[in-house]
Amino acid sequence: MRCFSWKSLLVPFLVFALAAAATAGSLDPISGEAFDSLLFSQEFELQERLEEIFPESQGYLITGPLDPLMVADAGTRQIYSSVRVICPDLKAYENAVRRIRLGGQLSVYGVSNAEPGQSFQPEGYSGKLMVLNWQGGRKTVQFNTIGQTWYLIWLRQVLDRGWRDLNQPARQKFAADLSRWLRRVDAGQYDAPPEATDYGLPENVGIFAPPPPYVIEGYQNYKDELTSHATIRTSFADGVDSLLLEGDLIDTLIARAPQEAFPNKEIAMMSKELGEFFESGGDMRSLQTLTAAGFDTLQAGEYFFVVDITGKIRFGHELSREEVSRIEEETGHKAPRANHAFLLPGEAVMTAGVFFVGDDDNQKLVKINARSGHYFYSNINASIREDIAERSDYYFLTLGHFLVWLDQLGIEYRDAWISKM
Repeated sequence: MRCFSWKSLLVPFLVFALAAAATAGSLDPISGEAFDSLLFSQEFELQERLEEIFPESQGYLITGPLDPLMVADAGTRQIYSSVRVICPDLKAYENAVRRIRLGGQLSVYGVSNAEPGQSFQPEGYSGKLMVLNWQGGRKTVQFNTIGQTWYLIWLRQVLDRGWRDLNQPARQKFAADLSRWLRRVDAGQYDAPPEATDYGLPENVGIFAPPPPYVIEGYQNYKDELTSHATIRTSFADGVDSLLLEGDLIDTLIARAPQEAFPNKEIAMMSKELGEFFESGGDMRSLQTLTAAGFDTLQAGEYFFVVDITGKIRFGHELSREEVSRIEEETGHKAPRANHAFLLPGEAVMTAGVFFVGDDDNQKLVKINARSGHYFYSNINASIREDIAERSDYYFLTLGHFLVWLDQLGIEYRDAWISKM
């Protein structure tokens, strides 16, 4: 049997002091001891139990810690290193907290409330930490929303920009008001966010701080740069743009899949992208976790995906530029567009790319590639040309992880075409 489980790789314990090997904000792949530490932090069985209680088919996302390798004070570190139940909106969040407090499936030992304005680290955050009785011990699980996940992504960035050195009353007031604004976003009420400069704070700590400019100007120029290096150059395939998935090739790709996790290289763009998504009426429920039954219902078309540390495949439907233009012309409103970074917001992934579903009922998955601007080919990162020209074949190998978990789900992919771009 070709499938394997990360669970078999776990060791009895790993020390999070290894965090220095992969500090928050690093764009380098997470490997070696830091990867082992990241793997150990996932709490596989606890996540599986939470998925039974809060089904991802209902819009919940059960996931590992946002950043277990983060070096910070104890309160902040606890928030970033706990398993999470991310709820799709404020109502679902309130229902989830109420449900877990009532007990039955998992008993609650204690609750740590993080409300805006209270003295809690990190300041302003309004999720909840539940200390649950689990397998004879206690585990802390974080319940939050998409908006509060956005808050933590924002906070991680501004902590690297000298946030703690700013005027404390001003930053606390701004953080609390920003958290309240995100609660309104979670409730479906999108309005203008608080501006950092109105609190006497620098612009670069605002929720919509200006992102870096593109390295390659013009989308077509960027696209041309990618396609100019589409040819595969590996020891087992050299000089072709795509390969048919069959026989030894499948075994080779799985065997050579890098044991590394890849952070989002465009984290500085996330607030801008999330803002545009919610402002145009986007709903995070459009992003799903792949199952065998769910795959059988997919229509023909293009889907962007990521694979997380536990093997979970998250995906969304990619609208063509022509389809976006048609929707915007018919409705008079900007079409909401999600992307790879929304699937596991703020987290590192094992691989990312695109799969295509065809019209043939007997062979639905027809193409797979490793094309992801956020994780591999960031156009706001100075290394983009090296990533495209020198590392693209390495990113191609990460697709072995996708194949492993398609096998695990029983989703057929043999005789599909696989490529870099």
